Amino acid sequence: MDIRLSDTTLRSPRDTILVVEDDPSVLFVVQRILDRAGYHVLAAHSAEAALRIAREAPVPPQLLLSDVIMPGMGFRDFCEQLAEAVPDVPLVLMSAHTDQALIHELGEVPDLDLRKPFTPRDLLRTIRLALATSPAGGQGV
Repeated sequence: MDIRLSDTTLRSPRDTILVVEDDPSVLFVVQRILDRAGYHVLAAHSAEAALRIAREAPVPPQLLLSDVIMPGMGFRDFCEQLAEAVPDVPLVLMSAHTDQALIHELGEVPDLDLRKPFTPRDLLRTIRLALATSPAGGQGV
């Protein structure tokens, strides 16, 4: 995997990003891209695991990158509990599902920041923008 960072200036080389993704291969690739770009990555395979990590982390994540539809906890419940656990954390959403599938699962189409599949460049640009456009590092939950 070739990752070029020439156009992806980081806000801080060690910003912590919590990645929530139920597909192990996608989680691995995203974690690797972010790690190579200088981010500290916390990885969770479910919403429940992400909440546990967010609550127990010595330093809260500066950004959360999450798949929208995963087994287990519903997306709305996840967002509510996340807002309690780490208030104002920026949330970047990703999904491979069609708008129709999202409406079926969630009753609406959330504002997605990334559609899968995405390139490393798109991922890093989206992360950089989310961190740069918020007082706490992003747009918050």
